[in-house]
Amino acid sequence: MESLILTYKYWIILPLAVIEGPVITIIASFLASIGLLNIFFVYLLVLLGDILGDIIHYFVGRIGGIRIIKKYGHYFKVNEDSIDEVKTKYFNSKNSLWKIITLSKITHAPSSLVMLVSGMVKVDFKQFLIITTTNNIFKVLAFVLLGFFFGKSYLVIENYINNSWIFFLPIFGIIVYLLYSKNK
Repeated sequence: MESLILTYKYWIILPLAVIEGPVITIIASFLASIGLLNIFFVYLLVLLGDILGDIIHYFVGRIGGIRIIKKYGHYFKVNEDSIDEVKTKYFNSKNSLWKIITLSKITHAPSSLVMLVSGMVKVDFKQFLIITTTNNIFKVLAFVLLGFFFGKSYLVIENYINNSWIFFLPIFGIIVYLLYSKNK
């Protein structure tokens, strides 16, 4: 991966960040720490990549989400009524939207799913963009600093990031349950 970044430098960071932001951020930030890339360009490109990734997920959910649910939802016991229920319980106010998106960004694992569902339940795009951009500013900064100062250990860090869902998914579930039981 690092040879790909070294070969194409800034041209490849943005598309790779759309696909897998945290890992690319750590590698590119490490390369910046040894003087091969500019850390400010790395930050801006990865931030843009994360925002674009969120927008893509949002519009996939908004444009094709219900069709996908109609066609394949029965395999997962999901239907339009369950999507409406999710909208009512978790996406019903600006405050709960901030909580659910921020929580998904912190835990990393369900983030793509939350972005897709945000589109499916037709969250106001401007509001969605403000919340995800705000979250991404801090998330990307954290990963840039991690990569810049600890980037030599990126393979270990990548393993922790890729397996973080094992730890954070139960916590995410508990918090969602608590939010749900609070709204009853």
